[in-house]
Amino acid sequence: MRMHSETETPVLSVVIPTHNVRSWVRETLGSVLSQDIDHMEVIVVDDHSTDDTVAVVREVADADPRVRLIEATVRGGGSARNTGIEHARGRYLIFCDGDDLVPDGAYRALVESLEASGSDIAFGDYLKFSPNDTWRPTANWPAYQQARQRFSVAEAPSLLYGRACWNKAFRRSFWDSLDLVFPDVPRSNDIVPMTTAYLRAGTVDMVQEVVYLYRERQGTSSMTAKSDSATAFASYLEQELTCAELIAAAGSTTLARAYESLVHDRDGWVHLTKFLRSMSNIGSRDVEVIDALRRLLDRVERTRRVQPNAKRILFALTVDGSIQAAAALARITTGPRQPIGAELQDWITFLRAQSSAGREMLREEPWLARLVAEVLATAVLSGSAESDNDAVELALLASRQDPDVLHDAVELAPGVASDDPQLLARFEEARTVAPTIVKFSSGKSIEIFLETSRASPSLSPVLFEPRSGRIFDPDHLTRAEGRYVAAFRRRSLPAGLKLIVALREREGHRLHTARLRASLPDYSRFDHFTVIRRRDTLELARRRHWISRAARKAGRLLGQRLRPSPSSRAGRAARHIALRWPKATSAG
Repeated sequence: MRMHSETETPVLSVVIPTHNVRSWVRETLGSVLSQDIDHMEVIVVDDHSTDDTVAVVREVADADPRVRLIEATVRGGGSARNTGIEHARGRYLIFCDGDDLVPDGAYRALVESLEASGSDIAFGDYLKFSPNDTWRPTANWPAYQQARQRFSVAEAPSLLYGRACWNKAFRRSFWDSLDLVFPDVPRSNDIVPMTTAYLRAGTVDMVQEVVYLYRERQGTSSMTAKSDSATAFASYLEQELTCAELIAAAGSTTLARAYESLVHDRDGWVHLTKFLRSMSNIGSRDVEVIDALRRLLDRVERTRRVQPNAKRILFALTVDGSIQAAAALARITTGPRQPIGAELQDWITFLRAQSSAGREMLREEPWLARLVAEVLATAVLSGSAESDNDAVELALLASRQDPDVLHDAVELAPGVASDDPQLLARFEEARTVAPTIVKFSSGKSIEIFLETSRASPSLSPVLFEPRSGRIFDPDHLTRAEGRYVAAFRRRSLPAGLKLIVALREREGHRLHTARLRASLPDYSRFDHFTVIRRRDTLELARRRHWISRAARKAGRLLGQRLRPSPSSRAGRAARHIALRWPKATSAG
């Protein structure tokens, strides 16, 4: 590394705000300092950390003169970035967060593009990763699908979908000409300065490389994890209202259409659902927030007719004041699944609301009606008398809106009878059989051990395919005292079908779906079957032989190598996480 004098202008300044990132900041700085930029300065501004973040950064700074540590005097992530900018001396400016990673060669790609094109901003692709997954948020954004130089944001309006500051480089003279600052707000402090920069840039570039790896942290320590409250949602709406004014002033139809999608289908939708899922009771601040949402939607009115869907209905319920129904729908359609009792209550809350939007949604959205049917089916299988009354009420509410709901419930759990007004009695009848899987094993064949509360020679274990109604009998069966051992050979089952274990009555052919109480075997890539737990039930399907699957995978990998694409670049960056920083996916 060639030494440079303190008076020499750096090529690049990297500004890194930090706050309680002790577990990750050393890896972050390591990834930044490994960038092959000849003359670079790294300015770390610590925002009142209470852990050992400052000590870690100081240790790195003592070993590398490119790193400067500044301890902020004003609180706030926005002020920390602004302080870093004030101290930055580079011709180009890049931002990084103190818990993320930068792939090798990322900064060189951005800087070289700006040097060659003379553009004001260079964008690069990015990935997000968690302890269990890595994904590419830009996969469906047209602007990120190919490298190009010297184009306007209006020519690639999907650039608006990503307004984080860390996957791009800015020409410093351009940044200063706009007097851009990051506001100190609880949430979304970069969307206004980024929207301003996008609209004011003469031309921008898109580089081919993945330039940033964003760590999706678990728990409550990250800013993202703290985004569920009314305060955070209010902060987002305040910033978004300013962005709406900027977009309107730009006078571009293509940008207005993209921004409309950003609010209704992307950022606005995500922030709204987080806010609603966190609600328990409505407070005075929530009323203010909902009023701000109404004002935003008034400014970003949909210009295109769209069919009813969960997003459209959720916005309509919220701004119309049906907040409890909106919160129930948000919990039903987004986020982790709830216990069956809570989900029954949410469906009842949603359907009780005298909302034309809600009735229209259940009638015109088959997938949503299917969710109701699944909840009813699960209630039947749960064996809980406590949920019976709620299940009956939900069945009656749903059938008034869409009679097919109960038909679908019969298909999923054939203990529910759509033509029987005494639903509670029918639920109890289903429980007189109550088949349970107590043991399960999988090899070249599947062996399923079931027990039932009603022993009968007229009952037989089967595999049931709900969509087509096909039923597969076991290749071998033993029966004794209400206990069944059924074996299904691999070759006797078609590949790919999702099958459910059930007991069939010979008379009447009624099916009783089996609940799962057994532990499942560990996954192996050589397994002949996929086995998935669906709440209390079991879903399985035959797989192709592992040799044919390996050959298909090898063909896909070869095709990726011969034809580099955004997805293959993302794959290389994902491998970069695992190979260069093996601990990166386990921290946090």
